[in-house]
Amino acid sequence: MPSKLLRIALIAIFLFVLIQGLKKLLESDEAKITRVVETMVSGFNERNLAAVLGGLDPGFLDATKGHGYEDVQRALQYLFLTEFDAQNKQFHYRARLVESSLSIEVNESQSADVAVAVTIEARRGKEWNLYWPLEARGKIAETERGWVWTRIEEINHAQRSRR
Repeated sequence: MPSKLLRIALIAIFLFVLIQGLKKLLESDEAKITRVVETMVSGFNERNLAAVLGGLDPGFLDATKGHGYEDVQRALQYLFLTEFDAQNKQFHYRARLVESSLSIEVNESQSADVAVAVTIEARRGKEWNLYWPLEARGKIAETERGWVWTRIEEINHAQRSRR
């Protein structure tokens, strides 16, 4: 009897994994790109460097400032280390995707033009204040790693607050 239950459980797990894989396979490019952006935002909030950088191609370029992947990586490492209150276990920033702002135009060449807005707030004491109403436009491409940002063409760096 226990071995029969074990076989049924294993079959159920296998079917679940198979169905999840098929869902991802059949998911539209727009849905996959949306998931990448959402993962990056939630990764930022969780101070998860891998989740944020996972959405960037190693050859990524912010064409407005000339910053590349390594520059973003160093900036995030610094931010995640210095803007975290270890005593209270709180990160001093939070990001929120403005879902209505997400615009995705998939091209035939396995790339997409994407525009997005993300509200970034900073904690001062107990209050959250607007730090950066980030708006960006750039390119995302499908690679062996999935959909990743390859280039930012426009971003409103000047609208960041100075803390």
